[in-house]
Formats: sequence, structure tokens, C-alpha cells
Amino acid sequence: MNHRRLASVGALATVLSLPAAGQADLQGIWSNATITPLERPKELAGKAFFSVQEAAEYEKRILQETNKDRRDGDPEADVGRAYNDSWWDRGTKVVPTRRTSMVIDPPDGRVPPLTPETQKRAAARSEVLRRPATGPEDRGLAERCILWPTAGPPMLPSAYNNNYQILQIPGTWSYSSR
Repeated sequence: MNHRRLASVGALATVLSLPAAGQADLQGIWSNATITPLERPKELAGKAFFSVQEAAEYEKRILQETNKDRRDGDPEADVGRAYNDSWWDRGTKVVPTRRTSMVIDPPDGRVPPLTPETQKRAAARSEVLRRPATGPEDRGLAERCILWPTAGPPMLPSAYNNNYQILQIPGTWSYSSR
């Protein structure tokens, strides 16, 4: 058995044993607000973790660069920042582990390129979206209100509703944006 298959079997065994061990308490406020990027920036290639000082400097730089309340620059730049910071909930800190990317495997912190087979499937989906729809299946998941790009998985930081409250109701699970 290869390493990934063994890890998958172990994770499945753990999940299957949870009901016997008791009900997990997932209630509370869960936030995915962070300024840690999904992929490791090229300038941080080969660096999986920040030091404490590097994390503080990175946070300060990113917060300055992404500040939508700035009024510097020409009118076009100002209009480009039309929604001020009150509309955004990106967070102000890197993840607690001080990783330089949310992607941890592969070790370079970058999302691997699509395989040729996946590229063909993506091209076929794009072709379907170019022609007139013959039914709801021809529409994208976001247009059919099934899945939003930032609703996950994976749950990535975005504008507006970044925090989710997990509510346990006997016999059901639900969540609400906060």
C-alpha cells in the first residue's frame, strides 16, 4: 500500500470510529479569514514557514497593499478600490502555523497543473457553456445556486461572509453565515 492510500484508510477508520466515541462538538464560530495565500508566492519559493518577525513584516506589507480605504493614486485607482475595507473580511494575520501558503502538499506550496485528461474535461465543460443551454445541467453550479467559488470545499477567504456558525439541531446539521 502506498503512503497516501494508507493515510486515507487511516483517516476513514478514524471518521468511522467517531460515532462510537461520542458526538463531536462542532458548534461555534469558524473563520477562514487569513492573509495567508492559497499558493506560495514566487518570492517565497522554498520557504514553507515564516519566522515570527517575517510573519509580522508580511502581515504589515499585505495589509498596506490591500487597504481599500486608501485614497492615493489617480481617480482610476480610487474607483478600482470602490468597496472599502468594511465590505471585506480577509483577516489580518497569517495562519497560526505561520505557513507561507495554504497548500501544503506538494511541498512547493503550489497547486499542481491539471493533468491532460482533466484539461480535456475542462475544455469540454467550457464548450458546453459557450452554446445555448438546453437544460439546467448546461448551466454552471454558481448560476444554479448550488456552489459558490468561495463556499468550499476548500473554504477560502473572500469578501462578505467569511465566518460560519455551526449549529447542532437534534438529528440535523446546518450552518449559517455570520
